Formats: sequence, C-alpha cells, structure tokens
Amino acid sequence: VTVNAGTGNVSLTESDAIAVAAVTHTGTLTLNAGANGITQTGDIEVGAGALTLTGGTITLANTANTFGAITVNSGAGDVSLRQDGAMGVTGITRTSGNLTLNANGNASDLTQTGAILIGTGTADLTAANITLGSANVLGAVTVNAGTGNVSLTESDAIAVAGITHTGNLVLDAGANDITQTGAILIGTGTAGLTASNITLGSANVLGA
Repeated sequence: VTVNAGTGNVSLTESDAIAVAAVTHTGTLTLNAGANGITQTGDIEVGAGALTLTGGTITLANTANTFGAITVNSGAGDVSLRQDGAMGVTGITRTSGNLTLNANGNASDLTQTGAILIGTGTADLTAANITLGSANVLGAVTVNAGTGNVSLTESDAIAVAGITHTGNLVLDAGANDITQTGAILIGTGTAGLTASNITLGSANVLGA
C-alpha cells in the first residue's frame, strides 16, 4: 500500500496482512489487519496525526517514521515501533508478545497518556527521557543506553532485565515487588524505588 501526499484522515482495513510501501499524509492513520501482521518497506509520515494499529505481529521500525499519539489495540504478537522524534503512547494492549519502542534511537523522549498492557511479553525501551507513569504491565523490562531520566510505574511486580541509562531512575511497583535478572547501570544518577520486597542482587551502579 502506498498513500501519496495529501491532507486528511486515512483508514485502511484488510482481511490479510498489511504491507506499507509508504504513507505520506497529514492526518490520522488507522491500519486494521485483524489478527494478521503489519509491516513496512517505506516510511510512514503522518506528521502529528494519531496512529491506530490493529494486528498480530506489527513491525514499523523505519528510522524516518513520523506519527503522533500511538494506540495499539488488543492482539497477540510482537510489536516493534520506531520513529524519528518523540514517542507518545495513548494505549497499547497485547495479550502476548514482546514490545519494542524506539524514540529516535535514544535522542527523543518516550511518554504515555494511557496504559501499556502486554501480558506475558517483555518491554524493550530506547529513548532519552522515559516517563511511563500509568498502571502498566510491562513484563521483563530492558532500558537501552541513553541519557535522561527514566520513570517506570507498574500495577504489578517490576522485573528488570537490564537498564543502562545515564540519569535518574524511578521504579514504582506500588505494593508489588521489584526484582532483576540483569544489572541496573545509571552512572551518577539517583535511584528511587517504591515496592514491597525489593531484590536487586546484580552488579548494579545505582548512584545516590
């Protein structure tokens, strides 16, 4: 599918997988592949327009993508999203599958206005400042190398697969536990932890 330059909302539904050759359109973009996959070979450029996705495995990882607030509807399968700028999540709901969010290769920020619920999957995050303060369910969390403050809130236990980020770190599991399988390395930043049982036994660098 190619959508040429224009202004207005675009909504596409298919009974099979959606393959995006390119979308250049100012306005909201809705892609509905049912339980099938969504992929791209060319960039999706909708400016500040909202992006709504329904599908199985979703891979929209081109470095030059530009879109506004992101909604990924309930489904099963891995989701990988990257864009050339700040990333704002309206809501992501997955029954299973891993989630990868990349905000301009750690040069831009990652925020949310609605929860990320990914069931049994994992979350892999790349951004500068990362602020996920909703009642999230993220599975095992990896925060890749970058500079900026990181704040993660979950409505269940927080499991850290690895965090390598220069800046302050806040982990809030409420009355649930915080554990880790990989190191937390935040350089000279500070670490603020809220949880019931907290077990961080790796070779960490937690700052103040």
